[in-house]
Amino acid sequence: MTNSYNNIIVIFALFLAIPLTAQETKEEVRETITVVKSYNPEIEPTKKQALVPKKPNFEKKSSANLSYKIATFPVLDVYMPKFEAPYLQWISPMEDIYSSIIRLSAGNNSSLNFDLSHHQYISSKFNYSLQASYDYLKGSLTDYVYSPLNNNMFVGVALGFANKNGDGILSLNYNSEEFNYYGKQIWEGSTTSDKSSNQRYNRAGVDLDYNFNKGVLEAIKLNLNTITDLTKSNELNLGVATASEFTFAERLLKVEGFLDYLSGGFENAPLSEMENTRPDSYQFVEVELMPQLEFNKDKLNLMVGVDINYLSQKNSDVRFNVYPAIDALYDLSNEVVLKGSLRGNTLLNSFSNLTLQNPYLSPTLEIKPSFALFDLDFGLQANSGKFLSLDLNASISRVKDQPLMMLNYQNYFRNDSGPYLNSNLNSFNVVYDQVDEATISGSLLIRPADQLSLKTGISYSKYRTLNEEEAWNLPNLRAYGSINTKLADRWMFSSQLNYVGARKDREITVVQFIMPGEYPGITRDLDAFVNLDASLHYQYSDQWSFELKAKNLTNDQYQMWYNYPDLGATITVGAQYRFDF
Repeated sequence: MTNSYNNIIVIFALFLAIPLTAQETKEEVRETITVVKSYNPEIEPTKKQALVPKKPNFEKKSSANLSYKIATFPVLDVYMPKFEAPYLQWISPMEDIYSSIIRLSAGNNSSLNFDLSHHQYISSKFNYSLQASYDYLKGSLTDYVYSPLNNNMFVGVALGFANKNGDGILSLNYNSEEFNYYGKQIWEGSTTSDKSSNQRYNRAGVDLDYNFNKGVLEAIKLNLNTITDLTKSNELNLGVATASEFTFAERLLKVEGFLDYLSGGFENAPLSEMENTRPDSYQFVEVELMPQLEFNKDKLNLMVGVDINYLSQKNSDVRFNVYPAIDALYDLSNEVVLKGSLRGNTLLNSFSNLTLQNPYLSPTLEIKPSFALFDLDFGLQANSGKFLSLDLNASISRVKDQPLMMLNYQNYFRNDSGPYLNSNLNSFNVVYDQVDEATISGSLLIRPADQLSLKTGISYSKYRTLNEEEAWNLPNLRAYGSINTKLADRWMFSSQLNYVGARKDREITVVQFIMPGEYPGITRDLDAFVNLDASLHYQYSDQWSFELKAKNLTNDQYQMWYNYPDLGATITVGAQYRFDF
């Protein structure tokens, strides 16, 4: 197996060397554009594709399907919903303005938040950013034995550097998140003597992004991420991505390459097993090469190519997959663009990414890849200056072995003493199934004035599963609306309303002498809900500002996950100090 992995790395190095040794080179003036990634409702249609597209397994900070960030004025702030892992966005070291802030806020439900951010410009060739955050949330719930607890800490540093060959950013981060498995209802005659289990995820990561000023190799991206938890679960993920372009047959040829390595393991078997025998560790190596040739005619821009994928799995056969990689843009006018694509891909699911979607997963999972056999997408993008932006999309896709979140099995025949393994714990598992999805969506942004922006969006999805009765925990309907406005010279108001449609989950009990497919189960309904958040910011001086935040103003103890209701309305008051030196 080791020799196989060495051969894969050699193959990847060879294909990476092809564009590097190409005869043609190019000189260009590179304009660096940086973005502060706080919540921004603006849509900026563009024909330029991302230099190095982020694959799902690269993005370690992705969160639950519905998580929104609300910006305050005039400095960066991040709103972190209850079910979202801490996600502090960097102000790029290449920004012209280097401001630093310290923020403290507190409120009901025993909520406390502390943020520290420092950005220092040293020279045109070097600068750095430091970031730290601590969040604590605790409160009581009606009809539930234990109080929910969310306790998160984040620290990180980013270094920006530049030389004659290019520029890059190196970032290091550490994230510790604690969650309480409190989702047991009070039944008649039960006591509170049994303690619920907490889960703590420790994540660490190193990211390097480097852009080249000349040559056919445009960029390279490296990611190294690890995760451990209280039950000795562990996982390491290494990713390398490259993008290059050169002329082939008088046409532009873009080549993107990816190398992913994923390795990890768990101490305990899934709860669907009658005995707790330690499962085998998992290990995947994926090598991907995607060449695309550009065709331009009049108002049509067409990229035609293939996605060639090589996947090696521990204790499994090696497999090759070839997917389409076609992208098209057609200018109906200066303001309206038609777009379409036909794609496919192999996706490495990871314990880290799955716990970012649902932190209440039991660490007794089966980890295996998903295969997006096809994803056909088409839509329309219209942009009328800064006043109006419209985005309409329709898509249909098929994913083999897509992970679906489902309540864990209730196994009364296992006598494990470790956490997450007794029948009283309310945790989640993943089941894999082929899922066909058809989606229509649209978003509209209106800017009636420079100081006011309104945005709304809606998406409707229809799912079809091959083996499971439902696409568990996936809503058919999602919608949102937001407003960002400067009320007066020193006042800023932001608000976001989110709607999540009804979902279904499945509760299954393991019964002795019955095959797993025949275990008795009950379908649980999760009601649709509306969540309303708001933020009011007052800029007292250049250094001092104050804010009032409200989360879940409807005070609805809705369930994002079955038996895990939200705390209800949370009001926090905070102060922020800006220091520059």
